[in-house]
Amino acid sequence: MTRRSTSTSPRKSRSGGAAIEFGLIFPVLIAILGSVVEYGLMFNEYLSVVSATRDGARWGANWTVDSGDSEAEAITRVRDSLDLVSLSCTEADESDGNCSVTAVLDVLPTYGYNYIEVRTAMRYDPIFGGLLPYPEYMTYQSSMVLADQ
Repeated sequence: MTRRSTSTSPRKSRSGGAAIEFGLIFPVLIAILGSVVEYGLMFNEYLSVVSATRDGARWGANWTVDSGDSEAEAITRVRDSLDLVSLSCTEADESDGNCSVTAVLDVLPTYGYNYIEVRTAMRYDPIFGGLLPYPEYMTYQSSMVLADQ
């Protein structure tokens, strides 16, 4: 029968190395995970703004608009679409500078068609404020030719 010696073996002297390496790498992994989550939420909000702006432009360009005021209908539709995805852009939010929705009817100079241009800007509030670069506003512009010419 062999007996182990009581002296410190090389195996025992390295027993805390993995814990130290993990302790050094863990903050880096958390920072990477946080940045992935932050940018994912940012792109989700941007796509929501894009979708709402396109929806508003499509609604304003539609010939079946009942009120006849395409700009007001487009702005209302953008606000309703943003509300569906839990983003608020009420008139109070707009006066506070948190968002902006504008719609303008104009004429294409080359072809003479009427078109509507809708612009939306939403303030972006990051989770990890200031840790990563981010835009202050998520903005998008959409233009569509009016169906009733």
